[in-house]
Amino acid sequence: MIYLFDEDIKIAHIGESKKTSQNDSEYHKNLENGNIDKAKQVGEAIAADTVSSAALEWNEETDTSFEIQLQRGLLLAFSAVVAIESAALPTVIEDVIKQKFFSSLQKLDSGMYKETAESGAFSFYYLAYRRGTELERRVGQTFAMLCAHDGDSIYQELGETLFCWMKSKTEKLLAESGIM
Repeated sequence: MIYLFDEDIKIAHIGESKKTSQNDSEYHKNLENGNIDKAKQVGEAIAADTVSSAALEWNEETDTSFEIQLQRGLLLAFSAVVAIESAALPTVIEDVIKQKFFSSLQKLDSGMYKETAESGAFSFYYLAYRRGTELERRVGQTFAMLCAHDGDSIYQELGETLFCWMKSKTEKLLAESGIM
C-alpha cells in the first residue's frame, strides 16, 4: 500500500498561471491605453504592405516564374516578421502585431500565407538569420538557394536588397504607429 502526503503532491502549472495572469494584466493595460488597437492596425498595415510589395515588378529579376515570385513574397514576409521581432516591443504587443499580420496576410494572399507555414522557407531564413554575422548576406544566399539559383550573385544581391528594404519599411511603419 502506498501512502501519499500533501508534500508529495505537486500541482502542475502553478508558475504558468501566474505568468498567464501577468500577461492578462499586461494585455488589459495595453487595451485600455489604446496600444492593442494600434498593434492590430500596424499588423494589418504591414501585411498589406508585404502583399503589395510582393506584387511589384523588380528590374533586377530576370526570372519572372511563379516560384521566384513566391520566394520573393516569402522573403518579404520573413523580413517583416524579423523587423517586428527586433523592435523591442512588449511581448503582448509583439504577439498582437504578428497575429494580426498573419491573419491579414491570410485574407489578402492566402497562397503566401499558406506557404509561410508549409514551405519551410521561414525555417531556412531563420537558420541564416540566427547565425549572427553578415545577416543580410546570409539571407541573400538563402534566397538564391530557395530560388534554385544557389551561388548566383545576382539572386543573392536581390535577396539582400529585398530583405533590407522590407525590414526598413516595416521598422518605419512600427515607428509611425506610436506604439514604440
